[in-house]
Amino acid sequence: MKNDVEGILWDLDGTLVDTKALHFASWHEALTTVGIDLDHATFEQCFGRNNSYSLPRYLGYTPSKEQFDKISGLKEEIFLQGAKRGARLFPGVRQWLDFFQERHFSQAIASSAPMCNIDTLIDACDISAYFSAIIPGADLPSKPAPDVFLKAAHALGIAAENCIVIEDAPAGLQAGRSAGMKTIGVANSHPIDRLVADLVVPGFMADPEMAISSLGLNWAGSL
Repeated sequence: MKNDVEGILWDLDGTLVDTKALHFASWHEALTTVGIDLDHATFEQCFGRNNSYSLPRYLGYTPSKEQFDKISGLKEEIFLQGAKRGARLFPGVRQWLDFFQERHFSQAIASSAPMCNIDTLIDACDISAYFSAIIPGADLPSKPAPDVFLKAAHALGIAAENCIVIEDAPAGLQAGRSAGMKTIGVANSHPIDRLVADLVVPGFMADPEMAISSLGLNWAGSL
């Protein structure tokens, strides 16, 4: 019988790496250049989605390509400078990454961020060795569309139904469900009662073997 789970697809911002405050500060500073004082409530509605989705909502209108590129580029420039200095994994993340790596699961990052952001965070946190594929979603339909997860599964050569998505955001978990994947919600950046998933955990300090076993799945790796 074919094993149910072979691939682990990770979101990055807010799931693996604690970047929420840095993203807010970067957007806030960039948007002041066009006279907008971004508030936390508006930011929360868009956190975890790509710039193409978020910026028109922050502005209140659809910008021209020139304006989009200017504001989005400034935001990413500010973010990258901060990330190089202060990007940190959430507590317990490396234990979970090791758990999957030691059991020979294929792991991928499927992030809404542009590739330059992903590379900076991976380098800052020294986690590149865990991943067989890294998929940026900046030019794909934003989560909750499933495109970035489907592309990551394809890159690993694993059927969607044989993957688990690990996400912190409601939109990302919805994207995983829409892709036909199992989902694990981690309450790093959003209230736990907002997360709809096959398994919801308060953080990565939970023992990964006990948490994953509670899903009742067959595994390609050995538990």
